[in-house]
Amino acid sequence: MAFKTAKRGKANTPGASTRTNIASHGQTVLVLQGGGALGAYQMGVYEAMHEAGVEPDWVIGTSIGAVNGAIIAGNPPGKRIARLREFWDQVENQISVAGPLAWLGMGHLLANLQTVMQGTPAFFRPNPAALLGVSAQLGVDHASYYTTEPLRETLAALVDFDYLAQRETRLTVGAVHVQGGEMRYFDNRDEHLGVEHIMASGALPPAFVTIFGLTGPALQDALTRLHGEDATGAERGASILLRSCTTSGWRSSRSPDCGVWQ
Repeated sequence: MAFKTAKRGKANTPGASTRTNIASHGQTVLVLQGGGALGAYQMGVYEAMHEAGVEPDWVIGTSIGAVNGAIIAGNPPGKRIARLREFWDQVENQISVAGPLAWLGMGHLLANLQTVMQGTPAFFRPNPAALLGVSAQLGVDHASYYTTEPLRETLAALVDFDYLAQRETRLTVGAVHVQGGEMRYFDNRDEHLGVEHIMASGALPPAFVTIFGLTGPALQDALTRLHGEDATGAERGASILLRSCTTSGWRSSRSPDCGVWQ
């Protein structure tokens, strides 16, 4: 997947009365769904909220929404925009193609091929074990086309997990049990969240490796089943739900003893 961040124009900043009106409704919850490049749009959504003086009390996310959510909830308000920009600047595809390919409407072809072959900086890179073939018995910790170790390093640098543990902003991230397909939500109100929890929420097979060892069964991206973020927010007492998503999910079943496609 190739990412390109959008340039957002200046917005009118609401006055104090608008912010007071929003706050009067009680808890404000920002819900961020998965969907790869949709995450760049989510950054713009949060930036507009921030400029309006509206900060979420609670962020719920899956997949790329969990990454954005961790950066938001894992930093003080004054640092959030800078950290989000740093992340999206690192994963943005900078290739600009002109010439015959552009005239044929295929200007992004080379950029997309480069992403497939080389990965995305600070996010993922090709997994050499995948060269053994789609039927090779690699085990749950290696059965993927790409490794997300670069994302682990990026999250460690951009998310202050000690600050997250202070619960200034509540964070809930969702993942799926590989064997049973049940949703599992991790919440900093109930437990200490670390890099592995965020990566489990974004472990979309067969591209990205499944994460295991957090609560027993292996965990993968919540995009592998229909999303439940809104229901989670409503069930746990949200007063205002601000949802940034437009995509549908798909369901799959995976065995922990597997090749890339098994």
